[in-house]
Amino acid sequence: TYVDCATGLECTTLTPSDKPDLTFDCAWATSSISPTKGFVYHMHGNDGQKSKAMFFDTMLELADLGYDSLACDARGYSPNAAPYNYDAYHYDKLQSDILSIVDESGLSTPFD
Repeated sequence: TYVDCATGLECTTLTPSDKPDLTFDCAWATSSISPTKGFVYHMHGNDGQKSKAMFFDTMLELADLGYDSLACDARGYSPNAAPYNYDAYHYDKLQSDILSIVDESGLSTPFD
């Protein structure tokens, strides 16, 4: 099992509109400072069950400094974004997931 959501974060799922077959488990930190200073996306590596949770403390610290942030369990770590096909884990697809997640989050200007 994965680490529970930290107090002060919202944990939910996100399904990018351009990848309706993939649903990522995510944690959101929203700053109470208005206007916010920006947006940070945290991407884990091959970190097993800690995955997005490795960023929980940093996300809360950034929120206190005026930044919204998002961390998602990547392809293969989110149970509903874990294709069985080995070819589904090519770096081009993993990179594309990051852009799709950030675009779908609504916290950033979409990438072209």
